[in-house]
Amino acid sequence: MVFVIIMAGGILWNVWSYAFVMLLVLLGSLFEFYKISYDKRFVASPFSAVRSRRLVVVLSALFFLLAFFMNGGLKDMISGDGLIIKLLNMMMSRKFTFADIALVFPVLLMIVFLHELFSKADLPFTNIGWNLIALIYITLPVIMTQQIYFEQGKWILFAVIGLIWISDAMAYCSGMLFGKHKFVERLSPKKTIEGLVGGILLTAVAAYLFQYLPINVLRIFSNTQWVILSLVISFAATGGDLVESMLKRSLGVKDSGAVLPGHGGFLDRFDAFFIAIPFAAFAIWLMLQVSYVAILIEYLG
Repeated sequence: MVFVIIMAGGILWNVWSYAFVMLLVLLGSLFEFYKISYDKRFVASPFSAVRSRRLVVVLSALFFLLAFFMNGGLKDMISGDGLIIKLLNMMMSRKFTFADIALVFPVLLMIVFLHELFSKADLPFTNIGWNLIALIYITLPVIMTQQIYFEQGKWILFAVIGLIWISDAMAYCSGMLFGKHKFVERLSPKKTIEGLVGGILLTAVAAYLFQYLPINVLRIFSNTQWVILSLVISFAATGGDLVESMLKRSLGVKDSGAVLPGHGGFLDRFDAFFIAIPFAAFAIWLMLQVSYVAILIEYLG
């Protein structure tokens, strides 16, 4: 309950609380990732196991803040007629879009390669691999929440994250009640096909009912669109859960951390989130493109 209240309050209160909560998720997950993978990285690169972690954490935080700045996160704080103020407002008059991510993010990845030239690592490309995993698996999805938050609004982002939670909870309940046939048993012995199907169907039902909630912004998508989005999220969230299980098995750990007593750490709580957010952002973008084409066709008669 505390976890849900913090996440809901952070996303819905204001733009600053959203930034704080997402930075907390980003940094907490990165530190956990590097903590549980330390032994593997140390064997490959004893000279740079800590230094490369600092690089990735700093790059991730700077990239998040850059995207936040470009999306207008500081607009409420900047006012006046001075030249610098006008320049800042001009910079913030455009959005940090998918195109920007496609241009900026590869630069971050290349910095990881260049940094390794000075690390004196025994196995530099193994170290590069771990750092790229951190940036792609953790940093990029957190950055992509800004695409939803600033373009579609805070309620849409909260609805997307809500569907991830619902999918996880409904899959668990369905599996406990009806589960018989194992699903990817080598990674997660308790997951069943019945749990997967039940989670997908019940999440679709919940998404269908979003139209009837007293929140007008949720009506930018039709019932059908919400159901389609829920299907994408459910499949991706299930995959995210299994990906984290695969990571922990590869590293020989049970939980990624102990931030939430009885629930593990950041990676344990946001495993579905990391995979589902990119798929959700893409699905929303694709549905909007289809809607625009449909409107154009209707206009042209």
